[in-house]
Amino acid sequence: MTEIKPTTIQPSQTALVEAIPDTIFRCRADGTYLEVKPAKDTHLPFPPNGFLGKKISDFLPQALAERFLQAQAQAIALNEIQTLEYQLPDSLEPDARLRDYEARIVAMGSDETLFIVRDITKRKQHEAELVRRSRHATLQSEISLFFTQSGSLNSLLQRCCQSLVQHLDAAFARIWLFNANNNCLELKASAGLYTHLNGNHASIPVGQYKIGRIAAKRQPYLTNNVFNDPHISNPQWARQEGMVAFAGYPLMVEEQLIGVMALFACHPLERSTFNTLESIASQVAIAIKREHAEQATQQLTYALQQAQRIAHIGNWEFELSSEVITWSEELFHIYGYPVGRVPTLPEVLNAIHPEDRDLWLEAVNQSVKQGIPYSIDHRIYRGDGEMRYINSRGEAQFDPNGNICKLFGTAMDITERKQVEEALRQQFLRQRLVNSILERIRSSLNGEAILKTAVEEVRRFLRTDRTVIYQFNPDWSGCVVVESVGEEWIPIIDLNTQDRCFQQTYVQLYQQGRIGIVEDVCTADLHPCHKELLNSLQVQANLAIPIFQNTSSTKDRTTQTKSNRLWGLLIAHHCRGPREWQATEIHSLQQLSVQLAIAIQQSLLFEQAQSEIAERQQVELALRESEARERARARQLALTLRELQSTQAQLVQTEKMASLGQLVAGVAHEINNPVSFIYGNIAHANDYIDDLLSLIELYQHHYPQPAPAIQQEIEAVDLEFLVKDFPRLLHSMKEGASRIKEIVLSLRNFSRLDEAEMKEADLHSGINSTLMILQHRLKEQTQRPAVNVIREYGNLVPVACYPGQLNQVFMNILTNAIDALEERCQQERNFKPEIRIVTEWVRSAEFENAELGDRALIRIVDNGRGIPAQLQKRLFDPFFTTKPVGQGTGLGLSISYQIIVEKHGGQISCTSQVGQGTEFVIEIPTRSVRL
Repeated sequence: MTEIKPTTIQPSQTALVEAIPDTIFRCRADGTYLEVKPAKDTHLPFPPNGFLGKKISDFLPQALAERFLQAQAQAIALNEIQTLEYQLPDSLEPDARLRDYEARIVAMGSDETLFIVRDITKRKQHEAELVRRSRHATLQSEISLFFTQSGSLNSLLQRCCQSLVQHLDAAFARIWLFNANNNCLELKASAGLYTHLNGNHASIPVGQYKIGRIAAKRQPYLTNNVFNDPHISNPQWARQEGMVAFAGYPLMVEEQLIGVMALFACHPLERSTFNTLESIASQVAIAIKREHAEQATQQLTYALQQAQRIAHIGNWEFELSSEVITWSEELFHIYGYPVGRVPTLPEVLNAIHPEDRDLWLEAVNQSVKQGIPYSIDHRIYRGDGEMRYINSRGEAQFDPNGNICKLFGTAMDITERKQVEEALRQQFLRQRLVNSILERIRSSLNGEAILKTAVEEVRRFLRTDRTVIYQFNPDWSGCVVVESVGEEWIPIIDLNTQDRCFQQTYVQLYQQGRIGIVEDVCTADLHPCHKELLNSLQVQANLAIPIFQNTSSTKDRTTQTKSNRLWGLLIAHHCRGPREWQATEIHSLQQLSVQLAIAIQQSLLFEQAQSEIAERQQVELALRESEARERARARQLALTLRELQSTQAQLVQTEKMASLGQLVAGVAHEINNPVSFIYGNIAHANDYIDDLLSLIELYQHHYPQPAPAIQQEIEAVDLEFLVKDFPRLLHSMKEGASRIKEIVLSLRNFSRLDEAEMKEADLHSGINSTLMILQHRLKEQTQRPAVNVIREYGNLVPVACYPGQLNQVFMNILTNAIDALEERCQQERNFKPEIRIVTEWVRSAEFENAELGDRALIRIVDNGRGIPAQLQKRLFDPFFTTKPVGQGTGLGLSISYQIIVEKHGGQISCTSQVGQGTEFVIEIPTRSVRL
């Protein structure tokens, strides 16, 4: 884009703007141009730099500039896209043509907008053409309907003139009737700019003025250059009123002059408009003749019927109150019914194609209820069963009270037009099919890609269910090499379909150029085994076109022979029912088979050329491959060394943990025996001491005055203190033994690292054992307070797992959490370290992969400093650690990942936010293990 200053549009927005195929202006709120991006193939009246720094009013007319500024203000105020349509000359030349544009105004903040301008001239032209055709059709329909309604001839003619002015944008329209008594044309109807029936043109002798000459010559007079027309009697009036076009038609019936119909317009008239006027003139003349000659009614009716027969148009009436239907004679012929036997409404409805019935009913109901005229194309089934296309038109008629009393309409047989349209469509599809394959051949030498494109396009063109290309082997067996098949039908590309009878019966015929056409497999004269194969493939109709390959053999450098070899078949399968293959379809596939043969030949030649090039480059390639192999070998050795180091470190770590487990298990066992002995005898010692104390108390009661030596010893040993303190001493010993038993139990639980089989275990017990072992690190230290451990245990059932390995995972995560808490304690004096352990049982329905079953979730959360986002992705990589050198191996979380994911089929993840803490989530899937 051309800039006045550095653009404020972001790079992603710039790419979007550049992709928009329209002219884009960026403007300030006051209308100053900031940037201009011209549309491709669009010529601006000024270079893009010529707009920058200037305002909209410098280039646009004042009224249009004010519209833009107003729409711009609304876009900014409402933050909504505003749309304007306008016209501007396509150049600065005096003879420049006006073009139509559409501007979409988009707010870009509070002070800028984008003007996205698109040239819509062609769209406007197409819309105008559609409107013109619709108006012409409506005009003809109205004219036809007018002369089927009651009223005086002059009133009908006046309505015709009004319709001409209304639908053709004419300045005024007039109809004169011929009076044979005085050889003059008398003005009977006038609408538009002039509505009076008197004046100079009220009576015109035949041969005088322009109107009289039209009557005299019995020929229409048409012009789109009224200003310079010598036959215009008053050019000054025409220039003053802005008249541009004139059309005058003699109203003739069977070489008899009835009158003249003429109109002036302030714009040029199209050729189609002249044709429509000619048709209307014919209708008006016939209607006037019918009114003038009452005694010739039957002749006029016959003429109308003949016209309907030629045009395949019939008319009908339907009385709403009595439901009586009236048909013209041609309508009976269109529907294939005997003339005179008018069908009932249900019979008419039944004759309409089922797929078009709702459309027809909706149009008729709207006309009955709302008086809306309709015109629709639909299909009918004639009395003989033949399907035809007709155009149905209808309009409501009203009684004096304004109520709809009946419907009147026409029906035109448009089957031939539809057939032409379908033929044109088929021709277009055939051309597109061939062009698509040709384009693929020109753009690619990949034979497989070309064949795949071919079967896709053929299936789309034929609207069939399966299209394949079958390639023959040297022994005339073969296989399907590419296929395009609908979703509801079985693919056959991978099926082993060997049809021996096909090889024996049909291959020779295809070698001779035969085309296989089967419209109904059930009734076709086919070999039984071949018919059985087609039935197994769901085929009910079949079309097979041979593909011949032009082969050549060279005997010597000067002699070369050519021959056509049957390479394969292009086959279309119709599976939903029998099908009548059209000649155009067969011809199109024959053309396509020739193109496919060329593509196959080119592909083979390309492969041969590639092979020759490969041979010539073999030595160089061998050298490159050797060098590449050496480099790859070096890279592989380096990778292997790194993997070996990683494996060695992990084995060492695993062996250390296993040895530690064995050591701890042995120590726990050795401690457990004497502790059990002590703990078991404390209860007896307590009973014994109670007995001794009771005995001493009894002795003191009976011998209050002991011997001096005994009294002296009692005072020496402080018997009273011993009596009070000894039970407390035994209780303390019992508590200590219990504590030792708990520690031993925790050591035994934690030491189960060498268990090779999975067993059901209580995860809470493993977590508690780990916390027991880490108790020395959790309690208060000189440099920090005690770590507060919060246990939020859910209702977990025993889980099938490797308990010792899970204990190792808990140990690794909790140890890292304590390290992180100690680091934060060193940096924050009043920090309160905390670890929260949450467990829960989660049902399978709450997971995306519900088939994995229920899971046990363990969340270990600390409130340490957290882990930066860029490091979180590497947490589970071997040898990765954030600790100082010598304080961590980087294997703890890597081994934990292997234990959870690989050994238990679970998941482990980490979520951390700097300054908030870290959370590890462990998911252990449940398993049905019965011990």
